[in-house]
Amino acid sequence: MPEFTLPDQARLYYDDIGNGSPLLLLHGGLGRYVDWFHSQIETFSSHRLIIPDRRGYGRSTPLDHLPVDYHVRNADDMLMLLDSLSVADPILWGHSDGAIIAAWMAIKYPRRVQALILEGTHLWRRKTDSLETFEFGVSEPEGFLPERAIQRLQEGHGKNWNQVVANWGNVWLRLNEMDGNLYDGRLPEIQTPTLVMHGIHDPHSSVTEIKTLTAQIPDAQLYLFQEGGHSPHSERANRDECNQLVREFICQHNTR
Repeated sequence: MPEFTLPDQARLYYDDIGNGSPLLLLHGGLGRYVDWFHSQIETFSSHRLIIPDRRGYGRSTPLDHLPVDYHVRNADDMLMLLDSLSVADPILWGHSDGAIIAAWMAIKYPRRVQALILEGTHLWRRKTDSLETFEFGVSEPEGFLPERAIQRLQEGHGKNWNQVVANWGNVWLRLNEMDGNLYDGRLPEIQTPTLVMHGIHDPHSSVTEIKTLTAQIPDAQLYLFQEGGHSPHSERANRDECNQLVREFICQHNTR
């Protein structure tokens, strides 16, 4: 697994697979080892797949906390990683926290994003329906996570897995103390074609919230998975449909 050292000496580890048009896959709040991109690695093998562990995750530089503006900071990290790989304008596919980061990349660096796929994303800082989940993440992750999820967290983050979950829970508890949306009202600045995918049974963001988000992005389309949860790309009932939807979107907007 190659690594890239950021200007502040933080290290990012990543996978770089294939030789086609670039597709950057950005993981959610518990890391890519819980909601795996295994199906996408096979389905999109004609692309160059870049799959990083953000700082604080996997083998990348560990953190003892996440700052409340970590989505924006991670967007800058990802741009520097792309620069190091001489990748000019990839398609971005972000899941959950990764979707927020992808949107920030499109806001801050519009000429560097060819198309945008936002899955299981969020609009509001306050997530009152998820507070119990965040609190458990801080105090008792073993008690609320399924055994298989814990095994994957251990595989991905090693002995640091509890810290990863606690960081995620803590930062969202702090975000819940703030008003407004996660993009500071800048979603209308996104000019790239955008596909928003969302499961109607997602426990973290309601359909109403996601419809509001989609309406703020000028060139966005929304697809709802009727049986979907938070991670359609890795859910057995939805992943084939999800991959087909993304394939069609990429074919429509890939200029390479």
